[in-house]
Amino acid sequence: MTITARTIRSLEMLLVKECRLYEQYLTVLLEERTSIIRFNAETLGQLTVKRAALYEEMLKAQDTRLEIMRSFPSNQGKKLRDLITQYCTPEDKRRLLPLAEKLKSLVESVQQQSKEQNQILGFGLKLVHGMVSLFWSATQNVVRSYSRKGVTKEAYNPASRNSNVLKRV
Repeated sequence: MTITARTIRSLEMLLVKECRLYEQYLTVLLEERTSIIRFNAETLGQLTVKRAALYEEMLKAQDTRLEIMRSFPSNQGKKLRDLITQYCTPEDKRRLLPLAEKLKSLVESVQQQSKEQNQILGFGLKLVHGMVSLFWSATQNVVRSYSRKGVTKEAYNPASRNSNVLKRV
């Protein structure tokens, strides 16, 4: 049993659109990473907004693809590649399978790049939080710490350190 030519055509156009969106998303993600490294805050903000808009478009395209996949008979639990192989004509398979493979590789690449970017951001945030914590503890008169055996020790800082260090941070 084959599906209609209109469904096949809309699936093909959607796959092309999704591949284009994922490629744009990858480009913006890499630009955003260079802005993070150089800490260009204005550019970073613009790229983040652009990436969020692309992400919304990608979600809409994915929802549309899932709707098209639901129109295939007995589609439950099957991947797009399996549905194309089972229900499309050889001519349609020749056009759609490379697009599905390209989309799969782009999705994997986006996931990897996003994971790396989140790790970079997490490291940067931990570094900044640690420095602020150090500055904060340096402004306190009494600093509590734990010894190796879990005993609380108190150290007293001189009052001169209490001169608005956090305001400079």
